[in-house]
Amino acid sequence: MQSKHVVIIFAIIATTIMASIFVIDSESEETNAASVGDFSENGFAYTIISENSNEVSIARQFLSDTQCNGDLVIPSHVTYEGVTYTVTVIKSCAFYGCTGYDGTLTIPNSVTTIESIAFYGCTGFTGKLNIPSSVTTIELGAFRGCTGFTGLTIPNSVTTIGDVVFQDCTGFTGTLTIPNSVKELGSSIFSGCTKISGINIKISSAAFSSDTFYGLTFYDKNDNKLSATSSNLCGYEFIGTYNHLVRQVDEPPDSSDDSGNSNGYTLDYTMIYGILFAAIIGIAAYAWIKHK
Repeated sequence: MQSKHVVIIFAIIATTIMASIFVIDSESEETNAASVGDFSENGFAYTIISENSNEVSIARQFLSDTQCNGDLVIPSHVTYEGVTYTVTVIKSCAFYGCTGYDGTLTIPNSVTTIESIAFYGCTGFTGKLNIPSSVTTIELGAFRGCTGFTGLTIPNSVTTIGDVVFQDCTGFTGTLTIPNSVKELGSSIFSGCTKISGINIKISSAAFSSDTFYGLTFYDKNDNKLSATSSNLCGYEFIGTYNHLVRQVDEPPDSSDDSGNSNGYTLDYTMIYGILFAAIIGIAAYAWIKHK
């Protein structure tokens, strides 16, 4: 466990250094906005991912944090030299440390990947953080330290959440829900989110490690402390406080559908009775013919 924590700490330090290098390099080229992309439009720098599918990643064009202000609305498309591109990736370090944004963040339904520390340290954002249903991957530390967000919605499209993605998002309140689409969860994803009042863990057993929920403390209904294992957490909803989240039911949820059948199929008893009746008639007819 201790070695795992050391790895996490080194990962955080490495990403912080990487982001610092990005900022230093950017500030050294204040007159060259395109240095962080292939072209720039309307305050954003774009890097072409694929010429065939016309996809681009996005980052900030400006190189001074004083140019971050108000709401941030990320466009879904951009046209450059007569070609329209779709924004599918928010680039690593794209808006790192842009503390001047003091409104809402809007991510379009074209984005599939939010790369490492894309919004790390953007403390001014307000309102709920809504991840669009197009996103499948949220990489390491993407929203770490975004203290102004008051809530979080993770859609059923997301399959991967990296290490410390929402760490120290101290403004999150209410119940956080991890959808069952998630197949991989990193470490310490909600560490420091001290204002939450619950967490609904809908994921499968293969989705997380013992450090995924580092910092949160779980209990059963009898107030017995639970270890962070898949059998104790998967499929359950917990209500309470960051340091005392209580499991709402004692028995694990089953896979029953609305009809109550655990295999997901509804039995058609009319058909079964019909088959049995036909079989009985057939047997009786055969016996009568043999006897005759």
